[in-house]
Amino acid sequence: MQQYEITFGFRAPYQVVVDSQLIADACRFKMDLVKSLKQTLANASEIKPSITTCSMRHLYGSKSQPGVE
Repeated sequence: MQQYEITFGFRAPYQVVVDSQLIADACRFKMDLVKSLKQTLANASEIKPSITTCSMRHLYGSKSQPGVE
């Protein structure tokens, strides 16, 4: 991440766009998504997960599937 900070001016909190499938899988496997994203981004101090409206609709539409609350 340091290279991205230098080259592109990235700074904390990093905004990470997640999709409905990632959220559903994280829920199904009882995974702490924010903690995992921080580790993936080289132990970033702060992240800001974001989701699109389209992905929100997809999650609301799949509420009846097991593991998606």
